[in-house]
Parts: sequence; structure tokens; C-alpha cells
Amino acid sequence: MGTMLARFVAMALPLAGCCETTHHTALVDLEGRPITEPVGGDAGTSDAAAAGALDCQALCLQPIIGRCLSWEIESCERADPAGGAVTCRYVDTQCPDILPLPRTVCGRRTHGAGPATALGDDALGRALAHMAALEAASIPAFARLARELAAHHAPLSLIRAAERARRDEVRHAATMRGLAQARGGSVGRVTGRAVRGVRPLAELAIENAREGCVRETWGAAVARFQAAGAADPALRRAMGVSARDEARHAALAWRVHRWALSRLDEPARRECARALRDEAASLRRELDGCFDDATARALGVPTGAAARALASAIDGALWGRA
Repeated sequence: MGTMLARFVAMALPLAGCCETTHHTALVDLEGRPITEPVGGDAGTSDAAAAGALDCQALCLQPIIGRCLSWEIESCERADPAGGAVTCRYVDTQCPDILPLPRTVCGRRTHGAGPATALGDDALGRALAHMAALEAASIPAFARLARELAAHHAPLSLIRAAERARRDEVRHAATMRGLAQARGGSVGRVTGRAVRGVRPLAELAIENAREGCVRETWGAAVARFQAAGAADPALRRAMGVSARDEARHAALAWRVHRWALSRLDEPARRECARALRDEAASLRRELDGCFDDATARALGVPTGAAARALASAIDGALWGRA
């Protein structure tokens, strides 16, 4: 698992910091209102003559005023010398000033226990605190996984791997909390509590598909990306350790997935596959969330084209085949 994710990260790393440019064209009338067809005929000529020389820049500005767009006017001209329409051409340059939402950074969750609140005046300190909170929320998730695997008579290797993952997350949470505190961030307690008792195997398998096969796999890839790209050497070292452990956690999730499917009936197996696909699609949508660009660069997370390339590679190799 770690070798495969390292290959995907190496492919996506060159895309970090790249800008993406797209072009758009629109037609507007002589009042700057968008239209679907050029307006021809005498009326258009009369209007144009009355207006004198067209200020097409001002006309093309009207459709984008007040909208959340980064478009700039590239050029403008009459759509028809005898008509009353203007062709506006826009260029949209999107640089990766977006950071995947905090949920996509790392962490397995379980029903009933949620991440603590992250506090701090410094954006980077808050982001590190949120990462610490997600790591802490993984502790009860792995404890529950180990307990329920034992109750369902899973192989001892899976139970021990889940217990080891819980101990890993204790270390990760402490390390990230220390990095957050160094930047003025702070973390509260994990909210709620994992439900006691033992769920049916199908419920365990569905949660594992979402939180393990999708979220842990993505978290392992992001951690490896951060180990290469974070600005702070201490964070790079911490994410290097985390990347190694998270790759092992992701591999555990896929082992649990295969074991559970071997024990479930066909309808339950289809439900697991659907849950996995839906979670992967949800994660890809979350890649449009944002922090400020300075925080993204400091954390070294994949953004923009790099994040999408990384998610696509994982989807092609794992999620899309499950």
C-alpha cells in the first residue's frame, strides 16, 4: 500500500503550484445583459449608432459583476457589425489557493464520536489543531474496530493490527497537538463517545469501507504528500512518520474489507460497494473546499490539480475497482 501511494504522490507532486487556465465566451446586448443569439436588423444598428463607439469592456463587465468568479476580460468585439450584440471573451486562471476541507486531511471516525473543536488566532495553528483533533477521534474508532472484530471472530492478525493502529493514533494526536500549540492552536476533547456493544458485521463493514478504505487511504496519501511539501521541517518529519503508519492503517482497512465481504451475503456486499463509491465521490467533492493559500502552502497539502490527480489515481487503482 505504501509503495503504491508513494508512486501516486510522486505523479501528483509536479502539479502542486500549477495554475489552470480556461476560456469562456458570452454574448451580451448593448446594455450588458447576456443573450443567447445575436440581435440583428435595423433596430440594433440604430441602437449602436445612438450609443456611439461601443465601450465593450464595460458591457462585458456587467455579467460578472457581483459574482464569485475570477474571470478577466480577454477581448471583446461586435458579434455582428450590423447587430446589437457584443462577443465577450474571458480568461479564468485558477491557481491552487484551495486546501481540501479539514475532513479530507486524515482520520478515521466512528458513529457517536466526533473530532474536538480546534481553536487559535493563527490560521496554521487552527489547521494543525484540527488535524490533531482528527487524529484523536481515530483513537476510539480503532478501539471499537478491534473490539468488534474480536466479537465477530475475525483473524487475530486483524484484531492486533487494529489495536496497534489505536496506539499509533495516540502518538499522532500528541505530535500534532504539540505542533499546533507551537503556533497558538489548541484542541478540546473528542466530542461524544463511541457506542458500546457490537454492531452487525454488515454495519461494521460499511463504516470500514467509508472510513477505512476511502478516508484512511486518502489520509495516507495526503500525509505522504505533506512529508514532501510541508514548509516546516518539524511538520515534514511528523508527516513522514504518519504517512508510514497511515499506509499500514489503509492496508488494514482493505484487509478487513476483504474479510468482511467473505462473510456477508450478496445484498450486504452490494451495500458495502455502494457505500465505498459514495464516500469516494463525497471526498472528491470536498476537494473544492478552501483555506487561505498561505495555510495550504505551509501544510504542504495537495491542492487544485494535484489533489484531483491524486484522487483520480487512487480511484483508478482502488476505489473504482472495489
